[in-house]
Amino acid sequence: MMATGVRPGRGQRGSVLLVSLIFIFIITVLGFALFNLGVVESRLVRTSETDTRVFEIAQTGVERALAALRQTINAEGSWASGLSAICDGGTHRGCSDAAFHPAATSYLSNFTFDGGTYAVEFMQATAESLSVPCTPDPGATSDVDAAKKICKDLMFVRATGTLTNSPDGYSRNRSIQLLAKAAVGSCLICGGITAHAPTGQPINGNVKIAGSIHITGLDGTASLSLGGGAGQSNSYAKLDDLTSLQRLAPLPLVCPVGRSCSGSSGLVESLGATLKVAQPVNTPAVTLSGGASLGQSGDQTYSADATRTGKGPLDGILVADGCTMPCSDNFTGVSLNSNTFVDDNNITKPYPGTPPTFPRLTDPWDVGGVHYDHFACPQGSSCTAPGTPSTAEFFVSRAANAMTNPNTALRDSLGFTSGLTDATLPFEVPVTFVNLSGATVNGKVCWDRSKPTLPAGVSTPPAGLPRRTLEFGVPDCNTPTPPSNPMLLYFPSSTPATTGFNVQRAGGPTDYNFRGAAIVVTNGLVQIEEIWQSCQTTGAGTPCQGHLFTRDASLTVLTTGDMNLGKSTSNVARIMGLFYAAGTFASQRQTNIVGSITAFRLCFAGGSAPCSSGGNVPSFFEVLPDANNLITTISSGARFTVVSVARFWVECKRAPGTDLPSGLCDYRP
Repeated sequence: MMATGVRPGRGQRGSVLLVSLIFIFIITVLGFALFNLGVVESRLVRTSETDTRVFEIAQTGVERALAALRQTINAEGSWASGLSAICDGGTHRGCSDAAFHPAATSYLSNFTFDGGTYAVEFMQATAESLSVPCTPDPGATSDVDAAKKICKDLMFVRATGTLTNSPDGYSRNRSIQLLAKAAVGSCLICGGITAHAPTGQPINGNVKIAGSIHITGLDGTASLSLGGGAGQSNSYAKLDDLTSLQRLAPLPLVCPVGRSCSGSSGLVESLGATLKVAQPVNTPAVTLSGGASLGQSGDQTYSADATRTGKGPLDGILVADGCTMPCSDNFTGVSLNSNTFVDDNNITKPYPGTPPTFPRLTDPWDVGGVHYDHFACPQGSSCTAPGTPSTAEFFVSRAANAMTNPNTALRDSLGFTSGLTDATLPFEVPVTFVNLSGATVNGKVCWDRSKPTLPAGVSTPPAGLPRRTLEFGVPDCNTPTPPSNPMLLYFPSSTPATTGFNVQRAGGPTDYNFRGAAIVVTNGLVQIEEIWQSCQTTGAGTPCQGHLFTRDASLTVLTTGDMNLGKSTSNVARIMGLFYAAGTFASQRQTNIVGSITAFRLCFAGGSAPCSSGGNVPSFFEVLPDANNLITTISSGARFTVVSVARFWVECKRAPGTDLPSGLCDYRP
């Protein structure tokens, strides 16, 4: 039986042809679309590659500029004045605060990189114009506002990268603008509070801190936990002690973020306080509870002087090392505009750079520009001090050894368990030490020369010297040693757990003063349990007239052991000094500690093991050492580093054919 084929009708054959044509049309359109997409993607890839290359060229200019500025600040201490020209065309080292000027050819040259070129420009910054504190140069006045001084340590930098072989239609230029700041590099005592404990909590217990906090902690343990009324602030507004406030130089005036300041209107004092915590990264690094806070909201009126106001928000919070932005998971119990106040409302910046190790006295340090294998080799340390001063060790071989001095008064009063007290008889002890320049110097240490009756051998002081004043002088106590070249005193202890450097109370609280400048090193326990302040008098011609801490009077105490300041004694109103403890630092009373603290671990009120519990919340107020203070010259390698101020980094966008503004580009949070 033959099968019968079924032939489609004429209408059906037309439908198949139409569907085929439509399908072919769609395939053709898709093919063109895919071809065009490939062309576009190719152009985007090339545009992205070009943008990246030209950005890296501009970044090369930035790095060259920062490196040059670092060398310049090291040599001359200022970018505002000096012999070498930085810019070409302005009035201050060729630069100006009125406009950007190109880098002088003698300062930077050979601007080529990766097939392109870059141009570098600088513009100086003026004090009181930004939210960043700076050191004004007294000899450099603004080109814009004659009432302001140019900053020594701030400079605007702009680098424009150009890719010379970029085809038409692609990006040829990208410009980066930033604010460079010269900051003290790796230092023995940097200012603020510094803690580096590799075990346990670096800062344990509650404390009110005015100034910067720098912590290198460890994974698994929060580095900073604050509760109650504890917290961090950015000025001396909470310093309710007028006696302390009068001994401190005024803080730099700044114009807070988001404010346009005209003249002196709107300016506030600032410590430039930041919170930097390098670790942990696997658990919350900072925790707040109760009323604890980081920063304050808005301007803060000073408790002890209602005519002064301080900056409320912190300058920066940089927490956790090596994490992926925004790093906000390294906070807990922290929320913006509730208990945390920081410029630009930003708590997501990671820790900048590689965390430093804890600075040790036996590390190599540069002092006054001279390199030493060790800063100090105190008794029991891993290095041995040479018999005579050399570059092997700076301190112990130069210092006057209080424990071997023929006159035992200094040893018996400050080096033994009883400590310096009201009952200590006036003394005048000759000492011999080798100063910063290597010269053998004869000086004296005196105590309480203003007592109405003096023992034999103690000279009468100048009129107006306060009672209970510890004096450091060369050739005698009537001429105090300057902070730039202080007396060096060594207190080696054979029982370091209990003795080292000791100031104790006898009876009620009494003001103890120090006049002149000294650096004290011991391997033993440091204890100060009495009011301890720099000498200051108001009468014309009096011994401490107008003296400020640390400009005129400065005491630095360093120990390889532990340190207790206002730990056991109540009503210690203030303790002033620059302090370093390779062991544990403890303060657990309502004492105002004024100066700087560097310690392996810091224990405050309400702490837990390994710190003791209990006590009342102490307060700490940062005092940056005066620029001429010897302690500021103790650094590891270069004295200054030059870094970009995070909030002031911006890429200057510009359309093809347009010029960059002569002044600043707009900033974006």
